Amino acid sequence: MFTIHQTLLSKLYMDKLVTEFVGREEGDAIVAENLTKMADYDYEGMMKDQVDFEWIWDTLFFRRGLVDMTGYISDRDNKIFLPTPVVIDITTFLRDPRASSVNGNDAQRSNSARMLGREIKMTKYSMMDNPNFYKSIKWEELKFGSGQTA
Repeated sequence: MFTIHQTLLSKLYMDKLVTEFVGREEGDAIVAENLTKMADYDYEGMMKDQVDFEWIWDTLFFRRGLVDMTGYISDRDNKIFLPTPVVIDITTFLRDPRASSVNGNDAQRSNSARMLGREIKMTKYSMMDNPNFYKSIKWEELKFGSGQTA
């Protein structure tokens, strides 16, 4: 089993970007070269080689791999907007057991996932600074515990 997994991993994983943009019409060569350089820069900045390795490893071992693409680095001075992908640990990911796929299996989206997620730990102050949290949380009413309650 180990040999099969490692053989498939070695065939699927490449630690370098193998994409090169090519122009379709005359005059597109400069744009294509610029896009190739930008893709190389993003590949390095996102540490995509490490993300790809972890994602392919999870996909081969668990039949699915998940990557969180919601984070980014924004540097307005240098005009940089760089996504920061993170491979999600598939063993701790919470998914709808009744779903056949994330978006469902037909045009009517039947059997789509009703919920997906993972547990994270944050301090009160990091939650207050996070724009994704509700500002109307009454912190004094929250109960603290070490596990789930019914």
